[in-house]
Amino acid sequence: IGLVDFPSIINNKEVFLCWRSDEDEIKFYHDIDSGYSGRKPIPENYLH
Repeated sequence: IGLVDFPSIINNKEVFLCWRSDEDEIKFYHDIDSGYSGRKPIPENYLH
């Protein structure tokens, strides 16, 4: 499975948006220092 991180800002904090090749959309992010195991759902107010 492929994994891609995109730099972003959520709640005034630098994070990585996290997408796996088996996912249809980017729905998760993680802190810069936590990596894939720290994935959390992107807050609704940041989704379009």
